[in-house]
Amino acid sequence: MTPDELGAAMAATVPFMATVGYQIVAIEGDGVTVTLPNHYGLHNHIGTAHAAAVFGAAETASGAVALHALGDRVGLIVPMLKNAEIKYKAVAVGVVSAVAVPRQDPSQVIDACLAEGRSLLDVDCTLYSEDGTVNAESAFTWYLKKQ
Repeated sequence: MTPDELGAAMAATVPFMATVGYQIVAIEGDGVTVTLPNHYGLHNHIGTAHAAAVFGAAETASGAVALHALGDRVGLIVPMLKNAEIKYKAVAVGVVSAVAVPRQDPSQVIDACLAEGRSLLDVDCTLYSEDGTVNAESAFTWYLKKQ
C-alpha cells in the first residue's frame, strides 16, 4: 500500500484526519510517518503547534500503523484505541512529523487476533519539528477485535 492509498483509506473512515489536514507521507517497513501542517488554525497562544494537534498527529500515525498492518484484512478486524501516553519535550515549530513504529511484529498480532478474537498492538511515535527537534514521544496501545 502506498502512502496515498493508506491516507485515502484512513480519510474515508476517519473524517477528523481530513479536517485537521494530517497527511501520510511515508511508509517504511511497518512504520508510518504523518505530517501536521503548519497553519494558524492549529496554533496555540505562543504561535506554535497546539499540543492537541500534535497529539492527534501521533495518534493518527499510530492508527495508520494498525491499518497498514491489517492490509486486505481490514474488514475482519476493528482497531480501537485502548491507551495513549505522550511526553512533550519542546515546542513544535513548522510542519510537524509523527513517525510511528510498532513494538512487535504486527502480522503476529493480527494472526493472534484472528485466532483468538482479540489482541493488542503497541505503537511508539516520535514527533519532530521541521528542523529535526524532537517535540514529543508517545506510546499507544490498539485493541484489535475480530468482527
